[in-house]
Amino acid sequence: MAIELLDAVRLARTASGLLIEHATSIAEAARLDWAEESARLKKFMLGMQLLAVLVGLTLLYAGVLIVALTWNTPYRMYAIAVLPLLFAMASYLAWRYLGQLSQKREERFAIVRTELSKTLYLLRSYL
Repeated sequence: MAIELLDAVRLARTASGLLIEHATSIAEAARLDWAEESARLKKFMLGMQLLAVLVGLTLLYAGVLIVALTWNTPYRMYAIAVLPLLFAMASYLAWRYLGQLSQKREERFAIVRTELSKTLYLLRSYL
């Protein structure tokens, strides 16, 4: 009984150092993953804001140009009616694209998740 207890204490002493080292490496991987994801999100948001402003200005001036070119023609009302439909269709396509981007969140922190799942599996198998 005492020998088993001493073996358990030795095993715990050995395993605790390894667990701390492993936890430290997982924390470091998580920190690096978060830094990369944070930088990517900042660039993505800046790009999306710039894109939104430029697309808005382009659509505004394109609409004004089309209405101005068709003002004295019988197509004036058609042009004025079709422009919002085209803009709505472009907005729908952009919405779907952003939806597809947001569904790719499973790829984030993949390394950390796999390491944690391996660690949990090993801990469960020994306990």
